Amino acid sequence: MELSSPPFQALLLGILQGLTEFLPISSSAHLILLPRFFQWNHPLLDSLPFDVALHAGTLLAILWYFWRDWLEMIRGFFRILAKRKAGDFQERLILYIILATIPSRAPFATPH
Repeated sequence: MELSSPPFQALLLGILQGLTEFLPISSSAHLILLPRFFQWNHPLLDSLPFDVALHAGTLLAILWYFWRDWLEMIRGFFRILAKRKAGDFQERLILYIILATIPSRAPFATPH
């Protein structure tokens, strides 16, 4: 595969996205900076749909790798609904994840 070919460049960007997603840095910035650093000028690599596809690929990889954990948390959620209380680890974990995703205030609200 030729180094200047768009498929190779897309592969490199996909690897970079996967490696940097979990670091406390912006993985999206790398998707912008790497093509500019190497002066890649392909419209697909500089498009929002391509960035979304890379992020969706990361999400699918996470779901695939942790499928057993997700399944246990979903089962824990339904046990919470049935028992009306969180008991074991998965039940508490899914409850904490749900609570952590609730916004504390409306987005774009101006402070008074």
